Amino acid sequence: MSKRAVVVIDLQNEYLPTGKLPLSGIERAVDNAAKVIADARARGIPVIHVRHEFVNGEKPIFVPGSEGVKIQDAVVPQGDEPV
Repeated sequence: MSKRAVVVIDLQNEYLPTGKLPLSGIERAVDNAAKVIADARARGIPVIHVRHEFVNGEKPIFVPGSEGVKIQDAVVPQGDEPV
């Protein structure tokens, strides 16, 4: 068993220009991440996704069930990839 994996952290809609925490250059970062993820999948390297949520409503961002909390389409988990 390989000890390698790709860990994708917080590539969520909240960081897009339409989200509550827009980041400059997020589209390019997501494009690069999509290439790394595709390569890992092709090589059979596990891809693990981390998604940030504030489940108790302590912040008005990363609200469970909102569009902002969803992982961006370009890097969305596939198959049985853990989130």
